[in-house]
Amino acid sequence: MLQGIQQGIQKGINEGIEQGRTRGQLEKAQEDILEVLEVRFDDVPFTVKEKIICCSDLNRLNKAHRHALLIASVDEFKL
Repeated sequence: MLQGIQQGIQKGINEGIEQGRTRGQLEKAQEDILEVLEVRFDDVPFTVKEKIICCSDLNRLNKAHRHALLIASVDEFKL
């Protein structure tokens, strides 16, 4: 029984670590997009910032980062 409890605790710890990594990757991707847009266009509308911060799809954020590097104006940004 003690071994089962220890395994359960370890599983919980591992899941928590993985969730933390995922959250860190999302935050980094969001920050990277915002930085690109702010460097390229100075003023980034609140609505654009809000969409980026609310997005929790890492693949979508990675594509949006590449898109942010190529657009001619912040109005062209799509997430």
